[in-house]
Amino acid sequence: MSLFARGGLATVPVAQRAGIRYFACGARFATVAGGGMERGGGMAKRHVRSPARKPCQEAPIRPLPSRAQAAAIVIRNLIPLAGIVVLGWLAGQFLILSVFSLALSIVGIGTTGVMVSTRKQMPDARLSDQISSGVIAIGLTLFGSVILTALFGWVIAVFAVNIGESLFDGALLGSALLVVISAAPAMVRQYREDLASSLTEEQRKQRDQPTVFGLVLSAGLIFVLSGYAPGFGRFGLVALAFAVTALFIFRDLRPDLVRSLAARGPQVPPGG
Repeated sequence: MSLFARGGLATVPVAQRAGIRYFACGARFATVAGGGMERGGGMAKRHVRSPARKPCQEAPIRPLPSRAQAAAIVIRNLIPLAGIVVLGWLAGQFLILSVFSLALSIVGIGTTGVMVSTRKQMPDARLSDQISSGVIAIGLTLFGSVILTALFGWVIAVFAVNIGESLFDGALLGSALLVVISAAPAMVRQYREDLASSLTEEQRKQRDQPTVFGLVLSAGLIFVLSGYAPGFGRFGLVALAFAVTALFIFRDLRPDLVRSLAARGPQVPPGG
């Protein structure tokens, strides 16, 4: 191995005596004293190997639901449709319950993530603390769902009032309770799976972002339909309810397709 300069040729021992340190592992030269080394009127070049990049890690993907989970998804999405077909609801009640179901899913994802992160930070928490945390999480989920429903569904209430439609009644509140009951097992299962997994908080966020994206798009669809659904007539309203229900069931059963529609965030290197 030799070092070339414009003024002549210097071998490694000569270069070492001149104050240059040679690193055999990387074929790299550097001067011991500050600056570069002039030899024969020339400047020796410094060769530095660029550091290797850390491999990027793909965001985790939600698995497809099992048969039991798929059945729960179908039942939950059929509750607003049953209001139209069985109870004779008008458009406003169907749409507002659909919005509440979407809001419950969005807030539930956030609450579950916070609970998992908190529990992993305090793995030795007492049973009483775990129970109290669960009760608080349930209350925050319900409260947040109501607030988000108001933010997404206020226009539905405006249209319902303008056409003289009664929006809130006992049947609607009972159906909302059924939605909460049907959604609870999936949230508990997700909490247990995330608690047992090795995913970091950032990885869980990347996994859940496409799901939230699909839910927000669904809420936007309900927002748009709220201005047209009251004028569809009874037959048109029933057809619309079937179409929206089928779309929402498909969204929940195929999270992989929803993920392909969502904008991918930047890949995060492990530990970065």
